Amino acid sequence: MAWRGAGGSRLRWLALFGLVGTMIAVACATGGGDAEDENGTGGTTSSTGSGGDGGTGGTTSGTGGTTSGTGGTGGTETPCDEDPCKLVLPQCGCDPAEKCALNPADGTRSCVADGTVDIEGACSGNCKAGGLCLTWAGFSMCFKYCEVNEDCGGFGSICIMQLQNYPERFCSVNCDPPSGNGCNEAGTKCEALYSQDDLAWFTLCGMAGTGTHMSPCSSNGVEDCAAGYGCFNDGNQDVCLQYCNLDSPSCTTGVCQDINNPILIGSAHYGVCF
Repeated sequence: MAWRGAGGSRLRWLALFGLVGTMIAVACATGGGDAEDENGTGGTTSSTGSGGDGGTGGTTSGTGGTTSGTGGTGGTETPCDEDPCKLVLPQCGCDPAEKCALNPADGTRSCVADGTVDIEGACSGNCKAGGLCLTWAGFSMCFKYCEVNEDCGGFGSICIMQLQNYPERFCSVNCDPPSGNGCNEAGTKCEALYSQDDLAWFTLCGMAGTGTHMSPCSSNGVEDCAAGYGCFNDGNQDVCLQYCNLDSPSCTTGVCQDINNPILIGSAHYGVCF
């Protein structure tokens, strides 16, 4: 099942942009990762993994914040305005030791035993109440169910993710692209992404590659570039360039520059080193 934007048929990542002043069209990358259900069906060419249900936990706070997941609280037997149960925290419609779970195979909901993995924790299934284990860019984590942005935490974490064909939404992950803060699992990095459907920048954690300054990358090059680097078009080709914060630039190589669709996430203004 493919991720899609909350406002369109499929989420299209704008991971590639020309630098300011270059005469080149924006390159549009069709992206996302496909989610798998607990039986291991599905998957894409870019990532595989298994999905489960569950999850609650803390969220990140502020751009560049870190994850602080805590335990989840399942549903209760109190009256519930969603049938048969509510996915977004605080859940309702299930017993105290249970969670309301979404079956990715058919979109149905049911009450099952609560999970053990915090929201934004690496998973192979079994998230705590309030989350679902899904894979994006080679990394499986418990994504938090949401209805509005206020259900999420931090500027980069907004209620923008969906599974194709289903109405349920999930929070993106608040993290800092230059430093990777907020993506705390080994081998992961923070990526800034843009939804053409929602006209909004947001951030997600994915597996890091090895490409550094000016290394070639593909149009879906999230996993091609190393931690702290994204895939951009320099006017001639798609290459890995280091992320930087224009308000406090720090570049290993080159000078921190803006791009032609400024990466504005909360109060942070990101650019690339070129």
